[in-house]
Amino acid sequence: PQSKHLTISEHTKNNSERTNILERLFNVDSKLFLFINKIVDLVILNLLFLITSLPIITIGASLKALCETALRLVNNTESYIVRNYFTAWKNAFKRSTVLWIFVLISACICGADLKILPLMPYTTIKLCLAAIQFTILFLLYGIMLFYNFISDTYFQNFSQTLKIALFLSLKYLPYTLLCICITMLPFTLAILFPQINHWILSCFVTIGFSSTAYLHALIVNKVIVKIKFSNPS
Repeated sequence: PQSKHLTISEHTKNNSERTNILERLFNVDSKLFLFINKIVDLVILNLLFLITSLPIITIGASLKALCETALRLVNNTESYIVRNYFTAWKNAFKRSTVLWIFVLISACICGADLKILPLMPYTTIKLCLAAIQFTILFLLYGIMLFYNFISDTYFQNFSQTLKIALFLSLKYLPYTLLCICITMLPFTLAILFPQINHWILSCFVTIGFSSTAYLHALIVNKVIVKIKFSNPS
């Protein structure tokens, strides 16, 4: 009887431990639940970005809204993704669209020049022209990166915001280069391993853009903390 009583007690204890583990796992404050919730948020954010980017001209505002929302997710200050995304999109539409059109045209010109350069004879001028084109592309990327994460409400005008974005991209060059590497990683994988292109495409359709913005936000947030910027709520 005593042995049987011990067996029942051990069984009850084991059941209690399993119940406690399950309660910890599926508790709203558990790491697992928070992780799943974050993934769901990123999937929703990715869908919003794709929908609002269908007209190419609106990509600028969509990028701004995407990055601002991703930054809120990093800082755990995001509660209503859809509403806050469209608020950010609406507020950023005019300025971000102007910047996006300028960047798009400039990038297309640089890309066309880089396609022409291989046809030229190998000279110092050719190397200089290539360096200039890549430098311009880098500066455009840096401006877009930091502009999309910092709020222009901190500065007097739009041009000042762009100057600050350029300044930050150069001052915190390692962070800018790391963001470039993250951005280029899927394209590099697509070139090196064309057999997985369909997986890469599926990833971007579901969570690729938002997860990239989230990683960028993790990096840029370190800069924002350093210079004591805060994301408006």
